[in-house]
Amino acid sequence: MGRTKSKFALLAAASLLALALPFANPASAIFNACSFGQFPNAPGGQSGEKLACTFGNLATSPKETIHDFPQAVWHNGGAWKVTDGVTTVGSATLTAASGHFDAASDINHTVSGLGIGPNSFIAAVNSPTSVTLNKVAVGTWAAHPVLIENSSIRGVIDGVTTAASTTITSATANFTAADIGRSVTGTYIPKYTTIASVTNSTTAVLSAAATTSGTAQTLSIGTDELVSSTRALTDVNITSGSNTVTSASGNFQQSDVQLPVIGCGIPTGTYITSVTNATTAVLSNNATLTRPLTVTDGVTTTGSKVVTSATAGFSTACDKGQAISGSGIPAGATIALVTNATTVSISVNATATATGVSITLGSGAPVVVGLPSVTAPVNNDASAVIRSTLDLNPNLVKGDDPCAAGTPEGTTISGGWYNPGSFVPVLLSTFVPSGSIGQILYPTSVISFAGYVVPQVASTPGDPQVAAHTDIVFPFLPTGLALCASPALGIASSFSFDGSTISTQKVATGVGRPGTTLRGLKDLGIGVSTFTGTSYMVNGIPTTYSGACTTKFPATVDFACGNG
Repeated sequence: MGRTKSKFALLAAASLLALALPFANPASAIFNACSFGQFPNAPGGQSGEKLACTFGNLATSPKETIHDFPQAVWHNGGAWKVTDGVTTVGSATLTAASGHFDAASDINHTVSGLGIGPNSFIAAVNSPTSVTLNKVAVGTWAAHPVLIENSSIRGVIDGVTTAASTTITSATANFTAADIGRSVTGTYIPKYTTIASVTNSTTAVLSAAATTSGTAQTLSIGTDELVSSTRALTDVNITSGSNTVTSASGNFQQSDVQLPVIGCGIPTGTYITSVTNATTAVLSNNATLTRPLTVTDGVTTTGSKVVTSATAGFSTACDKGQAISGSGIPAGATIALVTNATTVSISVNATATATGVSITLGSGAPVVVGLPSVTAPVNNDASAVIRSTLDLNPNLVKGDDPCAAGTPEGTTISGGWYNPGSFVPVLLSTFVPSGSIGQILYPTSVISFAGYVVPQVASTPGDPQVAAHTDIVFPFLPTGLALCASPALGIASSFSFDGSTISTQKVATGVGRPGTTLRGLKDLGIGVSTFTGTSYMVNGIPTTYSGACTTKFPATVDFACGNG
């Protein structure tokens, strides 16, 4: 076996990355293959995904996308915020002049903030600026921020169960007809139990009888609800003076109503008032700009990157990094710098000198929908690891042994999670996928790169994964930039995405989504004992690799799917 050197500075020194778990015998022949797995492979719980690949030099690629198993669900849920909440100890009333509370959208949605106790949620909406909580405030505060979750998943700690009875009670649950069919979990509640009917706000009837009598029980209501996530969209079509927005990747859902929309051409304080369909939503305010935008007074100069337009109204927030096209502008050009409202510098030199050029700006407006919920990971929270084994060229990485020696070097890099609205600019950041719910940033002293977590709907065109799932997209990997030319070793790589982060493990009880995870597995459902799904890795060559995994109930304690 060849010797292995551990060099944490390899990426910094060579600006390279190969994603890899060191294979058992690095000196053996390279085969282009990947193995996939997740652990623990148990339904309804936290689970991490792992992927290990070995590639020959000619099979390496600077772009890779991992299509996760369809039984996996990544952290979902967003929130909206009032900045001036007022609470009074002993009172259940919460007021906020900045509020836009709505009974159709906010009932039973969890709230958190100073003065608000655990397991608090909105029981009634009195007006757009006043609500009644299910519990009285524990402190008196004025002008403080309060976060409102975009789901009605909630927990209570005063549940009462009776052995062999399907009736449960809770003085604070605020049961409504909307709860019928939703899951209920608790110590004495059988798995897969749902609410069969609602008697009144404090009493509900379950689909299965409780196993034991108990009082002061912790019950979680609606934990099977999947709601829309806070996400960054880069393809939003807006028109100045209109409050309708469209986005091919928007995946708008009813749970988006009330969520803020922040970004290009969107006035401060704007939020979603209604959802028309998966690609169209209505805002509370009209947009102030139009994007994409076509102007007819563009000016280009041969050999120059400067492009001007007296009418474009260029904006850094809207246009930096966006595609720009027109006569004399090379295909694939982007806006590198916005000098002012009439002048930009593009990424490549123009090929013609002309005036009155018709120029199209961008593919849409970049915006963020929603705020991170209380249970979302905090920015730069460790969430993923990449390990690599590869043979480095000493002409590019000083001090390494000759390529002829055929010995591998290795490195490990941890990635940190960033929520939408906080994404860190990286090389080729113009290729951030629209719809990203998170960025996993891998920093080095020379070059940083990132993967983006992107939910995909079922039957997405061109996607090998037919079922709804989540992608982890690496638009640019500095893969193999310092590899030896010989194909004898190539690259071994592993991706590891955790089931939870430090922050999601430490979320206080009684806030937001119960049992929050960064990545978890869905419950199988009543009467279902197994579910088999397939994960894929597609590189930029393109080549597709895949591996199946069967999730079982009851779960077995093992290293399932070949890569635990």
